[in-house]
Amino acid sequence: RMEAWRGAAAAATPAPSEEAGAEEVRREPTIVEEGLAARMEAWNKCDRKRSREARAILNEELYPVVEQRGYELPSSCPLAKQSDMYLDNELHKREVRYANWKCTYCQKVFKSEHFLEQHFQNRHPYTVMRDAVCLGDYCELLECDLFRRSDDKKGAA
Repeated sequence: RMEAWRGAAAAATPAPSEEAGAEEVRREPTIVEEGLAARMEAWNKCDRKRSREARAILNEELYPVVEQRGYELPSSCPLAKQSDMYLDNELHKREVRYANWKCTYCQKVFKSEHFLEQHFQNRHPYTVMRDAVCLGDYCELLECDLFRRSDDKKGAA
């Protein structure tokens, strides 16, 4: 399928004019290609594991207090739920059995959350929110390492 797509893309590329001679003709990337490139760049910079840890802290510590008091975080707040670049992916994950995860975009099942996240990156790259926040970047502020250690102690008790 990919070879056919590449062939079609190559056929759609305009041939160099005779005036250009040996110079390579560059075509401008389409809006779709630019958007996908931006998402892939953001994906490469954002640590999913750290983002998951930060999201767990926010879900356990911040969001319940905000909701309990009747507040709403503004959309400009980087810790607001709607600012999370992986929010849509998180909404499309389901743990179906112990350590088995399902992609609800396409219904495929994976043996670990890690493989599901790789699947999101490879098969559903358009689902990462553009111009959104990598929650993993806030782990120092949220003390993700301390939170993880306290979870480890709870599991050992």
